[in-house]
Amino acid sequence: GGPDTGHEATSEPLTAVVALTDPGEAVALTNSDFEADMVNSYEYKTPTGWQGSKTIVVKNGNSAWGGRHSGHGANYLVLESRGASVWQSLTGLLLNQRYVVRFVAASRPGYGSDEHMSVSIGGTVLHSVHPPETAFAAYAVEFTADAPDSTLLFENDSPTTADRSVFIDAVSVERVADSGGGAEAGCEARPELLTSEAVALPEQPIAVWITNPSFEADTSFGWATNRVPIGWQGQFTQIGRNGVHVSNGRSSGDGDNFL
Repeated sequence: GGPDTGHEATSEPLTAVVALTDPGEAVALTNSDFEADMVNSYEYKTPTGWQGSKTIVVKNGNSAWGGRHSGHGANYLVLESRGASVWQSLTGLLLNQRYVVRFVAASRPGYGSDEHMSVSIGGTVLHSVHPPETAFAAYAVEFTADAPDSTLLFENDSPTTADRSVFIDAVSVERVADSGGGAEAGCEARPELLTSEAVALPEQPIAVWITNPSFEADTSFGWATNRVPIGWQGQFTQIGRNGVHVSNGRSSGDGDNFL
């Protein structure tokens, strides 16, 4: 039957996201990071807990798909070519409350430059974007619930039927703080900056998205010289593996690598 209709939205992305009321305001999603599907390389399949078509679960760093790493877990999802989509039902939404959808996305490198994807709630597009080829980028778009149940949909809406694949990972839906003025029904992508009141809440820190912050997206079996880490720019950098003898056995205590 497809997603519900009845929302309104602009196509503007969020430049910042207001603080959550508390960390427990997340809306339940099954397999939101595609880690429930075990793959050795990549596999044409619909991810566990989702419905969809023309989807592929890919292991991070897989060379056949450009060697990209989402920075989140072992896998990401590919929407291969125009019309590919994946969706999941949302339940328990609070009427007239604002929610934010977060995800990371990228395009397959070397296969054109016109890949495009959209994210929708209840049949209305919240945001449509051309994800970068160089690395995964983070996105956040906001909507206002006008029904307790809805459908979250990601779709490859590239303008051509040629091989144009987009990647997604780290999907989440969270309720945002009530500003006190109420909210109108419908969906709205909000480009405004954070309020000073939201920034001032020490018990609710706001994360800034950084690609590959712990350098785990780079495979290093010992010591990789003259290597700029994925998602960063730089020069004269090397990626070391924690605990190996060439780094005098040093370990940062955080993951496998250090810079």
